[in-house]
Amino acid sequence: MENSNLYQVVKTIRFKLEPVGKMDTPKFGDKNAESKANLTPFIELVKKTMTNVKALVFSKQDGEDGEKWRKILEVNYRFLRSYLKNSFYENRGDSQEKSKKHKISDLEYLQKALENLFAEFDEILDGLEDFEKRNTKNQYEKQRHAQAGLLLNRLCKRSNFGFLKAFVGALAQTNKPFFDDKTDKLKKQIDKFETELEKQKEFFLPYQSNGVLFAGGSFNRYAINKTPKMLDKELREEQTNLKKSLCEHKIKIDTLNTLGLKNDCPCTSLDNSYTFIKDYKAKQKSKFIELVQKGEFDEAKKVNLFECSETDFETFKTRTKQIQNEKDKDERTKLKQKRGKFFKSQTQNYENLCDLYKKIAQKRGQIVAKICAIKKEKEMCEQVKYWCVALEKGGEFYLYMFLRDENDNIKNAYDFVSKLQTQKSGETKLHYFDSLTLKAVRKLCFKETDGSFKKALKNVKFPECEQNLDEKVKISFYQNVLKNAKTLNLSKFENLQSVTEGKFESLSEFEVALNMVCYTKTVCVSESVEKELKKFKPLVFHITSQDLAAKREKKAHTQIWHEFWRESNEKSKFPLRLNPELKVMWREARPSRVEKYAEQSDKFDPNKKNRYLHPQFTLALNFTQNAHNEAINLAFKDVQNKGEAVKKFNENFKSSEYAFGIDVGTKDLALLCLIDKNKKPVNFDVYEICNENEICNEKLGFEKFGFYKDGTRRDEPYKLIKNPSYFLNESLYKKTFNATKEEFERSFSELFKRKSVCALDLTTAKVICGKIILNGDFSTHLNLKILNAKRKISAKLKKDPTLKIEYDNDDNILFGSNVIFYYNNKYEIVRPYDEIKNEIFEFHEKQRLDDARLEDNINKTRANLVANMVGVISFLHKEFSGFVVLENLKQSEIEGNHRLKFEGDITRPLELALYRKFQSKCLTPPISELIKLREGEKNENVESDLILQFGIIKFVDKDKTSRLCPACGKDAYENNNSKYKTDKKDGVFECAGCGFNNKNNAGDFAALDTNDKIATFNIAKRGL
Repeated sequence: MENSNLYQVVKTIRFKLEPVGKMDTPKFGDKNAESKANLTPFIELVKKTMTNVKALVFSKQDGEDGEKWRKILEVNYRFLRSYLKNSFYENRGDSQEKSKKHKISDLEYLQKALENLFAEFDEILDGLEDFEKRNTKNQYEKQRHAQAGLLLNRLCKRSNFGFLKAFVGALAQTNKPFFDDKTDKLKKQIDKFETELEKQKEFFLPYQSNGVLFAGGSFNRYAINKTPKMLDKELREEQTNLKKSLCEHKIKIDTLNTLGLKNDCPCTSLDNSYTFIKDYKAKQKSKFIELVQKGEFDEAKKVNLFECSETDFETFKTRTKQIQNEKDKDERTKLKQKRGKFFKSQTQNYENLCDLYKKIAQKRGQIVAKICAIKKEKEMCEQVKYWCVALEKGGEFYLYMFLRDENDNIKNAYDFVSKLQTQKSGETKLHYFDSLTLKAVRKLCFKETDGSFKKALKNVKFPECEQNLDEKVKISFYQNVLKNAKTLNLSKFENLQSVTEGKFESLSEFEVALNMVCYTKTVCVSESVEKELKKFKPLVFHITSQDLAAKREKKAHTQIWHEFWRESNEKSKFPLRLNPELKVMWREARPSRVEKYAEQSDKFDPNKKNRYLHPQFTLALNFTQNAHNEAINLAFKDVQNKGEAVKKFNENFKSSEYAFGIDVGTKDLALLCLIDKNKKPVNFDVYEICNENEICNEKLGFEKFGFYKDGTRRDEPYKLIKNPSYFLNESLYKKTFNATKEEFERSFSELFKRKSVCALDLTTAKVICGKIILNGDFSTHLNLKILNAKRKISAKLKKDPTLKIEYDNDDNILFGSNVIFYYNNKYEIVRPYDEIKNEIFEFHEKQRLDDARLEDNINKTRANLVANMVGVISFLHKEFSGFVVLENLKQSEIEGNHRLKFEGDITRPLELALYRKFQSKCLTPPISELIKLREGEKNENVESDLILQFGIIKFVDKDKTSRLCPACGKDAYENNNSKYKTDKKDGVFECAGCGFNNKNNAGDFAALDTNDKIATFNIAKRGL
């Protein structure tokens, strides 16, 4: 199997930063400001905003109960494509293929997303209100801050506030002044919401894990050339343009004179003219249609905007009456479309006004887009203030950050650094970078707000729009730009001529060539460089982490860091490269940890590395792996083109030494089997805590007291079931329990049993300390079972609120005759049965029917469970590189059967998580729409057009996977379905043909001790 690193992959890596020299502690907001500590005004603002959002998207229909989605509202497709990409592409029909706007009332997936959003906001608001009701005395304040910070963190997520802001911003104009005015007011309210949210973040979030942004920087000085003042000037100029008259924009206003609107329309302002004409058109059109509907035809003819021939007017009257009489919704829509042609071609005045409005709207749109671009650039400019270099000394790295100011501090620092002696050896090395990408060139050419770069290229003819150019023309244009770009220092890029003079078949090929050439790391050596750099007043940090300092084998992110600095990477022209942009985050000490473990506490340990006990700066860097390859982006291509791209990608994965079969089951959520190219089972080592047959054995509940470094015993013991890593890792065990190597080995052999298997149940399996532990995570699956029971209760109570729940002699919980929670003794160690029962009964008693919130919790828990499964599969795949094979289950089958039957169906989440995991290793193609490519277009069943392989992931027919004998390959239960059902229930598989029996005559297939594991074997077999 070939892994050619087929495309670029970007990974974010974080390190701790230790300030070098004196540095003031960052301050975010006034910690004593009562207005910020008091959340009530903020909560009221959020409530008001959400009320207005709901009032806009919902309407109450006359004579009907409940709320309906407002049919007049449409949302821009870009929002759907950005925030609900998978759903957008999977549900896009032919009629929507080219549509730029989509009705909210037609999009069930958007409605569900909004309902989940409303539920999430309600939950966050409940939590924030709860904090406001609590005692805010000093002894509670620290804990209160930490908890409020967690809720604000949730609010700030892209899927919450980001989604809300983008949704409101994407609402299309309705041409109904009342609704458009409400939308505009809501957008302003969202801006106020965002401002207040930023204030609360400054006050509460520094305690959280990620902290808050302290400074943004770049290793590329071109990224920070502009100052906020420069951009403010450009912004004022463009805002002034909106206030200029139509004549100043060279827009003729003859139509306004013809209609007698010159005095009414505020032609002195482009912005006001746009608003006036938009409202005028809408009001006149509504008035005209209303008069016709009322039969007041003489009055309708007086509406001079719609002057037309008598014949055309009669046609309009006829179609209006047909619409009024038509009861069928679809036919009524068709009639409205036919009537709409009247306005487009039969009314000259209206057509002329529309042409004028189009010119005004286009001009205004260009300026508004430019204003948005300047605001965005200003926002980035305010964050990215520092030019950065890396100083290496004695194997340690230091980050130097030079602040942009009005005295050209960055330019002066760069001039000094660039004149230093360039060498490859020396005790002290200063690394600085120069890079140029096609994206950066494109931005300079077409998106730079002041156009200074464009003005400097006097010998280059610029097209009006890049998108309309042929690829070959684009390449020629960018080559010409690079040849004439005197304002860019391109002299450091060796062999640039190969890019500017070369012949390329595609723009992506040209981009790859540019990437290979235009990236350099310059190493300067000077013994006095540290002293000299102080002239530019840099912020200086030591880049460190526990993993960087440790002598053991490094973790993956640290390996990437070391690999980047190796000479072999530079000689190969940096296939692994450090991206210019960086962020420095600041996190304050967590008050609860300070209170518990600080110097004044009894538990203080100066040697203990408690990451939340001390304030910390954190550096976030992005690295691009396989930087010489194409940065593939197929997100916006149609399904057919994506399919062709996938087929081409699959040519790199035609055969394999191994295959993993994965079966999603009913009793066990997912199982795995590994086979080789000869279709024989392959064994691998796993471990389990004690023995499944002794699940209540005291070993599973084993606990042991640990010690601090001063020899003091901890108050709480470490429990094996909750803290297995302390008993699996030798160095951790010895340090925690003051034990010897012999004591660890004895404890390990008593607590863990090693097995060699070819198949396993992934439901509770987890990779811990480099070992697969079969029963490593009971709690996540248990939580999913409990949440699923609640979902069933909620569904039943909606139909009959009087239904009761009870439990049987086996401690199973029932709803009527249906078992909604199967109890298993193995969960007793994690949570006592009575505690579980009380939680489920309390849920039933309170009749909490918040489906959206419950579904969200199920999704989160399911995601955690799936993460464990993917971790196991990925761990095995490192040793046994091969295909990952799953059953090709259709979406309709999952929705109609699996989701109701399984305890939290994980089919789709597992598929997508596996896809993303292997995509980071370039083993699957970088696309979405897996389901659509596998199932084909709706109402189409052409097997030859379906794609069932995506790199190393394959999908196979599910037919008879649990019935085919692993020994002879035939249907073991042909014409004997009743025996198949009985054997499956008992976990027995017996072949009527060859006599294979998985319990007493299994041979090489002894590990396939259940029917579901046999299914995984057959799935894997079909994938080879």
